[in-house]
Amino acid sequence: MLAPITITRRTNTPPVWDPETGTIQDSSEFVWAGPARLQPNKDWRVRYVESGTDPQLMHIVRVQIPLRPDNMPPLIKGADIITIDAPDEASTWVPDEDLSRWRLIVRNMINSSNAWVRNISAVVDLSDPQEVNS
Repeated sequence: MLAPITITRRTNTPPVWDPETGTIQDSSEFVWAGPARLQPNKDWRVRYVESGTDPQLMHIVRVQIPLRPDNMPPLIKGADIITIDAPDEASTWVPDEDLSRWRLIVRNMINSSNAWVRNISAVVDLSDPQEVNS
């Protein structure tokens, strides 16, 4: 479980355009950050879905978070957003840089009976990769 992730939650406040920086200030709130294991769900292959007229290639990803007393995740809700962060500079293991291109949206946060890991199912739209910040 070496991929660093951050989980955020959308708020009801709409994003705001900042003309000085030329960026959109997102109003999402921080939920949790820490290590995780990400693995495509082999039982759920990529599916073609149309949302309005927007074609999407959706795939389910299993995200596992270790349950540790020093960084216990709070209740993670449906529609929370998971992003994969850059690894710590001190890390000797670097996850595949392609992971940071995708935004995962939590779909199923029901936990298992495993007392050492939280299992989350998230969906990723493979037709919409993000640019990696260099």
